[in-house]
Amino acid sequence: ETFFFPKSADRDFVLKAVTEFLLHDKKKNFGRAALRWPQIIATAYPWMQTWSLQDMLLALVARTLHHRAMGRSWLDVVEYFAGTANLSRAAIQKGHRVCALDKDISESHDVMGSVESIRLWLSVLAATKEHALVWHGTPCSSWTIMCRAVSERCESNNWLGNDRPFVTEGNTLADLSGLTIFLAYMMNCIPGLEQSGSSVMGKSPCLKGVLTFIMAIWVKTYHGCFGGNSEKPLQLWSSSSWIEDLARSKPDMGGSGVGLVSKSEDGSFTGIKDKLK
Repeated sequence: ETFFFPKSADRDFVLKAVTEFLLHDKKKNFGRAALRWPQIIATAYPWMQTWSLQDMLLALVARTLHHRAMGRSWLDVVEYFAGTANLSRAAIQKGHRVCALDKDISESHDVMGSVESIRLWLSVLAATKEHALVWHGTPCSSWTIMCRAVSERCESNNWLGNDRPFVTEGNTLADLSGLTIFLAYMMNCIPGLEQSGSSVMGKSPCLKGVLTFIMAIWVKTYHGCFGGNSEKPLQLWSSSSWIEDLARSKPDMGGSGVGLVSKSEDGSFTGIKDKLK
């Protein structure tokens, strides 16, 4: 089959879903994915520069399905923007085979730094098993309410903000996350996204388009409910209903929690930068 799909039914399903998503992206999200994803994919795979986005996506999904059919898939968990990789460590302790990616782990994981890094981030999906967890802890610093006065993200600019470098970098990371979440969903993995409680990344055109298309479930939870030393609120999304099991009410830290941020009367914020990160 074209693009090495093991089954023609798989190709028909993926082609239909990709076609429907691109129409959804055009109607609901200003064609953000159609604009940005070809640039990202062609950067990783220069030989695809003349391909349509539809063919790019078909090829990436087909590669993963082909690897599975050939017995070459081995990953149970992929953790993008892993930070200190606590989720990956916990998965390893449970006996899962894991890949954690973050620039703090290796310079070769810095997707803003090299073409090879972007290729790695997309290619690792080819090693995923069916129903693998593909988790995204995408940096939210430019997307939070504390940064709103500087980033100028608002509904009138579709939450894309101004052209400051850290804002445009945040947009790029959101676009990339939208791409890997969509690909994971098409590959029958379990995609997930984690953001801080005040982040508006989920409203950005590309991610909003993906999350609504895959009918992602949103829940609110808190670090303090899972051993964290602050009550930091979190937003979680996944296309799988198990994400609802992580929902929690605000914990009572009994005065023992670490205060991360405070809001003054004029609406400005102050915080402990390292702890917020």
